[in-house]
Amino acid sequence: MRFVNRSLVKKPLAMLPRKTTVSAADQELTDLTAYFKEKTAALETLARARATLAADDPVVIEAAKAVDSLKKPLFKTYRKNSVKTQLLALFHGKCAYCETFYPAVAPVDVEHYRPKGGVNDTDHTGYWWLAMDWENLLPSCIHCNRLNEHITPVLSTQLVELRSDHLGFSKQRRVTTGKGNHFPILGPRATQDSRDCSTEYALLLNPCRDDPQEHLAFHVDCEKLIGLVLPKPHDGAGLPEVIPTQDLLPEFKGEIDKALEDKLSLRGAVSIHTYGLNRLGLVQDRTRVLRQLAFMEESVKDLCAMILKLEVCRNAPCADENKRIIKRMEALIDRTVRHMKEMAKPQAPYSTMVREYLAGFEKRLV
Repeated sequence: MRFVNRSLVKKPLAMLPRKTTVSAADQELTDLTAYFKEKTAALETLARARATLAADDPVVIEAAKAVDSLKKPLFKTYRKNSVKTQLLALFHGKCAYCETFYPAVAPVDVEHYRPKGGVNDTDHTGYWWLAMDWENLLPSCIHCNRLNEHITPVLSTQLVELRSDHLGFSKQRRVTTGKGNHFPILGPRATQDSRDCSTEYALLLNPCRDDPQEHLAFHVDCEKLIGLVLPKPHDGAGLPEVIPTQDLLPEFKGEIDKALEDKLSLRGAVSIHTYGLNRLGLVQDRTRVLRQLAFMEESVKDLCAMILKLEVCRNAPCADENKRIIKRMEALIDRTVRHMKEMAKPQAPYSTMVREYLAGFEKRLV
């Protein structure tokens, strides 16, 4: 996950006002606001009727029918092509959470950072008023966005290893990951009445509002390459001593408690587990990229060593030929290093991990 400046692209056409009418997004918000206002009134009428009348009373029956007859407007603005086009441009065709290219393998999920239709295992209506808000939309691969079972590592004091027999991790388990309608927070949850999200301390990282590098780090060990992402050390500033989380995946409670005990980023730990950022297939793909980098690094080292040997022979009969060979080898080194740096650009998959790998590249060359 990497920080992305949303202002780099314009708002989608579906969210811009037209010459003669309001935008599709504004119209959808108006329709949904009217629906929820009418539904609230109908439910209040039904509650008053049930409080004083029998369940089979005609007044109660009619009030119940009035609630059932209300049809919720469809969420449709976020699905428009102009939205998908701008998200594709903003994130270079990559998932906002795991940085995997999605166009070649699956259609993008236009993901609502704050879920639009409800919050997992609660009676909350969901953040429907943000369903058509450009700031709340992100592109996601299906594995980060949808609930599914994945093999994930069991991280402890010692890092797991990626087994060479392709069966998984040396320590692993199968658990459900994916954001779905999960939105764990600290503090009171925003409601449709106040719509004040400032009361929430969101535990999931948003790459357009947060700097993921403050909370996440990749484990780069050149001896045992494995593309694991870990929560960064964090002093927990601003967090209460007791963490009364809402909507936290229960499978990861022990690991979240351990992260807090070890003074690691709570938001980093929750994001890793909820988005499934260490699911087996993703780690395998990141590890393949790390192995490409390691191969190129070793090639550069070998070329540098050969250049040193050739430079020692400057006075040999083949000195001129050696100089020509050295120039070609130096050009090959430049191309290789340039390609490694290209892999760290925002357009490339797993660019944050590559950037962290390259941070120690020059030191390892010495």
